[in-house]
Amino acid sequence: MAGYGRDRPVRADVEPGVNDFDTAVLTGPFQQTAPYELDDLEEAALRRARKAGTAAAGWVHALADRQTDASHAGALRRAAEAIEEASSTAIVPGGDGDAQGQVRYRLAPSALVSPHPHETRDEETLPDLTAAERLALIAVCALSADMPTTVIGYFPSELTALTVALEAAVAATTEGGTGRHR
Repeated sequence: MAGYGRDRPVRADVEPGVNDFDTAVLTGPFQQTAPYELDDLEEAALRRARKAGTAAAGWVHALADRQTDASHAGALRRAAEAIEEASSTAIVPGGDGDAQGQVRYRLAPSALVSPHPHETRDEETLPDLTAAERLALIAVCALSADMPTTVIGYFPSELTALTVALEAAVAATTEGGTGRHR
């Protein structure tokens, strides 16, 4: 593929000249043919994603600390951990772009903004979030969950776009935040 300039991951059972790269991308587990070396753009995109993920996780931890219901607080803390993982260690250049199932589950909006059984009352309660926080939380989780998938191709521009949106989602709910980022 033009513009890649290095060996890309291929399936072990892809025969040169028989199966094409697109088939390999769409159908299977990848094996790296050679150690993957990051270029400067990839390294910068990964650093920015990690930094944004850490900030987003900190914001979600602050939301968790505000909760009076332990089930909501726990779900938000698990989401914060998953955000950090999805924006850092789950992004594997040269990998298959598939985040671990637990990471995706902990980032599912239904696990975070839906009613949960209250710990002491016989009722379901919503987490203590404003409408803006609820929307930003859904955005942060969706963007973080998608970050690992960017490595299927040359990823800096796509990962950076997701990172900018992640930064904006958090900024939109913080004091004085406008949600606008460069």
